[in-house]
Amino acid sequence: MTAPRIMKKSVITISMVGLIASLAAPVTAAERNCDARYTWETTGGSLKGTFARFNGRGLCGGSVPNRCRKRAHDAINTCARVHWEKRWDRTVPEACVFTNSDSTVENYDLSKRCSHYTWQRPQECAWFVDNTEGEPLIHEVMAKKGDIKASLEADVCCVHDNGNFRFSNNRAVHVRAGWTISGDNHCPGSGKFTDDYVINCKAFRQAHCAHGNLWD
Repeated sequence: MTAPRIMKKSVITISMVGLIASLAAPVTAAERNCDARYTWETTGGSLKGTFARFNGRGLCGGSVPNRCRKRAHDAINTCARVHWEKRWDRTVPEACVFTNSDSTVENYDLSKRCSHYTWQRPQECAWFVDNTEGEPLIHEVMAKKGDIKASLEADVCCVHDNGNFRFSNNRAVHVRAGWTISGDNHCPGSGKFTDDYVINCKAFRQAHCAHGNLWD
């Protein structure tokens, strides 16, 4: 009668040790990313451009990678909507920099610079750069890191065709703008900032990226 009780107790002890070990084992985590870009096109659809690129990152359990991508997708959508609503603040909103336990936005920089050499007058752009310094000696800031409004306007008025395109009305250029998300499963999607955003490219270009041949 004694032996069976000892064996039963041993089995219970081994089972409890196994349970504790399994609880203590680290949970495998996964990380997945989605790519995003901010885009514009004239309301007629004849001209278009991309004025920002960044990423969404999602964390989840290793066995559910699609959940990671869904979280990255949602982080991008939230960032884009909030930033456009707060565009007059001209700063990066918390939704585009905040990192929580399962998702975040990365590489979010909407900077645009007019670049020229020291012998050129200010705003006489030789070419344009986004969020890198490049080779030119002087960089005139057209849009700061968190200025989504100026970044869009700079891309339409200055970067497209190197600022030489003459719209039918340079004082009232109508564009629609939004964002596109790409990547693997659960990443693809899109959103809209506005269907009709009006930009005074005459004024913006004169202030930020004139080539010495200002439009009439």
